[in-house]
Amino acid sequence: MQYYLRKTTILSGLLFLILLCFCEFCVADNNVACSQLRLAFYEDGALFYRNAKGEFLGIDKDVVDELQRRTACSFRTSVDSRVRIWAQIRQGTLDLSVSGIATKEREKFTRFIPYFSTHNFAILRKNLPPESQSAEGFLAYSQLRVGVVKGFQHGETYEAWLAQMRSQGRVEEVGDFETVIRLFRAHRIDAMLALPTGMLPLQAPELREQFVIKDWVPTETVNFSLVISKANVSDELAVLFEKTIADMRKDGCIEAILHKHLGPDLMTNVHNVN
Repeated sequence: MQYYLRKTTILSGLLFLILLCFCEFCVADNNVACSQLRLAFYEDGALFYRNAKGEFLGIDKDVVDELQRRTACSFRTSVDSRVRIWAQIRQGTLDLSVSGIATKEREKFTRFIPYFSTHNFAILRKNLPPESQSAEGFLAYSQLRVGVVKGFQHGETYEAWLAQMRSQGRVEEVGDFETVIRLFRAHRIDAMLALPTGMLPLQAPELREQFVIKDWVPTETVNFSLVISKANVSDELAVLFEKTIADMRKDGCIEAILHKHLGPDLMTNVHNVN
């Protein structure tokens, strides 16, 4: 089924005020030592981005700020690529990250505490032949190429499809979604895989009429989680973070943060984790 972007409305601001999560009684009673924990963000759409003033904003920043406020833990933050973040966690030089997607391999050295879920969409060039606009049809057109962010996990079905595309040399893998969009604009790729959290740049006037959005795998959701190093973070502290994130989900804080950065239209396909 085709998915269309719609303009957000003033309701997003009203919903955010209604769902606003700040509350003094939500601060945890924390006796666990947790100062100067090393935490890395990565830039990606509404998850973490710069505004016109160069200030960092986003879903992940608000989640970390609220986690810090509720636990009284302190974080030493940095910004890096997904690939380097995972390498640092594996090597033990990083304690935490955000919006991580669990795999069996990653679960060997990290814990995952989910705070929202969504799923990927296929963004296709609008003038592609109709018969090429399904996953199977796109695969059958050998001249068509797709762009993805290196190191990102798209879910079992999409990863199986990408494996077939990679075997034919038809996948462009780059460091961030902004570069994927540039490749699309330059007609070097014909499709990209994107999450609702990354779709805000696609609403630029010069891009809106160039693509269609296809929901190829509507039932395969992906959890986005706080990522915790098993080697560096104690079980006691991990439990504290898990309880705090659970409280943020239950009291509406996570939903408020999502509404703030996405608005009600994109929120249609982004969900709090129950």
